[in-house]
Amino acid sequence: MILYLICPLPTQESVIWKIKTFPIVLGKDVKITCYVLTGTCRKNQARQWTGGQGYKLIGLNGHTTDHSKYEMKIHTSDLSFDLTVKNFSVDDAFYEYTCLCGKEQYSDILKLNDTANISMHLNDSIIDNSYFKDNELYLNVTLMIMYHLPNCSLQLNDKTTILKANDYKKGHNKYDVIRYNEIIPLYNVCSITWVVYCIVGDKSFQTNNNVNKYECAIDNDAKLRNLAIGISAAVFTCILVFGLVVYLQRSNCLRRNVNLEGREQHSSATTARQEEDIPMFKDSLL
Repeated sequence: MILYLICPLPTQESVIWKIKTFPIVLGKDVKITCYVLTGTCRKNQARQWTGGQGYKLIGLNGHTTDHSKYEMKIHTSDLSFDLTVKNFSVDDAFYEYTCLCGKEQYSDILKLNDTANISMHLNDSIIDNSYFKDNELYLNVTLMIMYHLPNCSLQLNDKTTILKANDYKKGHNKYDVIRYNEIIPLYNVCSITWVVYCIVGDKSFQTNNNVNKYECAIDNDAKLRNLAIGISAAVFTCILVFGLVVYLQRSNCLRRNVNLEGREQHSSATTARQEEDIPMFKDSLL
């Protein structure tokens, strides 16, 4: 207790910086603000930003070392001061940044741990070179600069297929390139509609922000198969008709032969009876 009364422990930082832009959008500007407690430093004392790649001097008293990348602003009312990182990329994150006011300073790593706090700037991040040829869909989608590996799926007509990345190149805490390549055969279709949907955290996007439609040629193999089936059916019908005609002709011939034989037998029997009756007639005359 005596030690606590003599040397009270600090309850909060005298200088601290926080991210003010929410959500962070890759390709857009991001602002971080250094807050200074009253009495920490005077208005005429130096205010400075240091850090980033190479941990270098970024800004001093409202001026920056790289105007195309950084902007610094001092608020005289509350002694706070901002650092704006222009065209923010993942390469600007995961580095230590330090804000200094007088002799007091605060250092921390600019982390991006939560995907809900970061959004993709996707105008130039999706390259879709997919095309349809010879009854096959050649899927060729490349994603550039992704903070997390996205979950992507292919919507092809009324069927959805989960996609797996065929190749990717991972850089500093990000994916520089992610590729999806597949060859999907299609038959008996005259047109197809496809689009690739991707999800990163609670953000979603799709290829070219629209549905791609292509007219396709009718499957030649299917034509040949249908033609072969038609020819086979016609040949079978002809054979069946020919067989039926032959059968009927043979039946008619057999019936005619039977009738002729019956008539010949009847004629022979009649002649024989007549020959038998002639002697008897002669005897009666005698």
